[in-house]
Amino acid sequence: MAEKKQWVIAEGKDRVDIVTTISEFLIALPPGSWRVEVCRHRNQRSTEQLAYLWGVAYELLSDATGYEKQDIHEYLCMMHFGSREKKLPGNRIESVPLRTTTENERGERDVLDKPAFCEFVAFVQRFGAYHGIMIPDPVKEYAK
Repeated sequence: MAEKKQWVIAEGKDRVDIVTTISEFLIALPPGSWRVEVCRHRNQRSTEQLAYLWGVAYELLSDATGYEKQDIHEYLCMMHFGSREKKLPGNRIESVPLRTTTENERGERDVLDKPAFCEFVAFVQRFGAYHGIMIPDPVKEYAK
């Protein structure tokens, strides 16, 4: 049996069928302790969106500025989401993003949904344009 099973219960006629399938699956579980979690479904950003951000937008910014893509990502996340101070050994303090595209304010995994990711990419494009770096729009399928 798979370690993890997931279903999306969406609005529509299939909703009852999916809930029935889930019930049958749970009843058929072998003896033992099982954890069942339910959370709201969000359309997370796609791998294509992520590839565009790192392979096109950050690549162009890196080529134009000489900075590493990871450093650009961290800086733009701070500019877009805000920053916080992080204490480091040796009484040092560093500014880090309040959140990133994959972690929330508490450091928990929380991937941006597609609309929020599109908004972040638009911010990156505006940042590039302000600095004379034209970042092309992604293909139309990107936002789906």
